Amino acid sequence: MLGKSLLVTLENPVKASLQRENMPDKPLLIDETITSRPSTPPWVACADLLISAKERTWVGLCYRVSESYQDSVKIFCSNLSTQIIRYNDLSSVESQDLYKDFPPEFDWVEIKWTDITADTVEVEQLDSGFWYYNEFAKNIQAVAFALDDIDEVVQRYSLKFPSLDSFAHFQPRFA
Repeated sequence: MLGKSLLVTLENPVKASLQRENMPDKPLLIDETITSRPSTPPWVACADLLISAKERTWVGLCYRVSESYQDSVKIFCSNLSTQIIRYNDLSSVESQDLYKDFPPEFDWVEIKWTDITADTVEVEQLDSGFWYYNEFAKNIQAVAFALDDIDEVVQRYSLKFPSLDSFAHFQPRFA
């Protein structure tokens, strides 16, 4: 059975965990880093779904980034693992095709937990994605991302959730 929550670290090597319950409102201890309590991304956004329609698989999330946030969000993402996070400025034809139904002034932050290619964006505006930050870093430094209610999304859209075998597994500890 698919769990309720996905938790992934955002630094190399990326680690992933599926949890049976939604994530508690508590800081995490990841390796030696104590995180903040779960919070929102540092820009105004809710997540949409990245889907492989051909395989009926939920491959990740995407967040719209309006023009006023693009420079700071690009810097924010540059410190995160490209194995799971991608700042997409729509500079490739492939990217433009994926987001063709959206206003061109948006850039996108993509969180992907599989190598399967997304060919569809399903507007969902999820507010159940949470970011964990290094509590003691001088600048905003995200170290983990969690998403609650994944079982409900999979069921609502009749999707498969891919294996997380490409990531090391870990069991989160709460501070």
